[in-house]
Amino acid sequence: MRFLPQIKIIRINAKWLIFLIDIAFAVLSFLISNYILNEFYLSSATIRFIAENIPYIIFCRAIAFLIFETHASDIRYTSIRDLLGIFVATGFGSVLIFVANLIHIYSFNAILHLSVSLLATDLITVFFILTSYRLLIKSLYVLFLKKNVSIKNAVIFGIDEKGLLVKKYIDKHIHRLKIVAFLDENIKNRGKVIENTPIYIVDELELLINKYHVTHLLIPKTMVSQFNKIMNASNLIEIKLIEFPNISLQAINPDEGKTISSNPQKRNIELLRGYAKGSDSAGNNYYLN
Repeated sequence: MRFLPQIKIIRINAKWLIFLIDIAFAVLSFLISNYILNEFYLSSATIRFIAENIPYIIFCRAIAFLIFETHASDIRYTSIRDLLGIFVATGFGSVLIFVANLIHIYSFNAILHLSVSLLATDLITVFFILTSYRLLIKSLYVLFLKKNVSIKNAVIFGIDEKGLLVKKYIDKHIHRLKIVAFLDENIKNRGKVIENTPIYIVDELELLINKYHVTHLLIPKTMVSQFNKIMNASNLIEIKLIEFPNISLQAINPDEGKTISSNPQKRNIELLRGYAKGSDSAGNNYYLN
């Protein structure tokens, strides 16, 4: 066995893999566009034309993708903003291809290589392919999660900016939790809706738990002292309490935590600590305890 050559495993960052896939699809799009405009037939002259222009396509598309960083976002969570970014990047790439074509014409006194109709067809095709495969992967990922992950209902205590930040983060990154309501102490906010989510007051917590089968309560670290008031307000079912800090949230793990003893007449409540990863003003990462 010692005489066998050692094989080094090359690890490619996911975003660069997406970049290479995007480039490959850009080349495929150019091929399809020529196939369509030539009435679904590729002659030897057309194939030679495609081969001569592929370097322009790769170079210009690569520059556009790098400038607009279309490969940087996680395609499992593709959003409308990501799709708009792809549209802008593909449009900019087509402009670069057109400019490169003009430079080639005036530099070498050549005839028009890439027609406007070809560039327009290629723009539509590449945008369709890049968005379609991202949405397909996102749909398959969500479908996989629904089949393999049990979703827990959660409530956020507080409707300030930190609470909204946590909801947006969970909606995008943590599919195991679903925010079904906000809790607030101000009775004037009762019945209102924020971020398409209803607001309940603290006294309605028990009703909320029974109605939505809530298993998690998210609460700002600065409001933990007020949790005793919540515990005294109702006979809580077993529920997990997650503290979130006064820093930009980066990760939540709903499974970590320990059981703490609450009022003897009430059931135990799991207080999750160490769930969040944060960073200080200097950019140093740390975990909360």
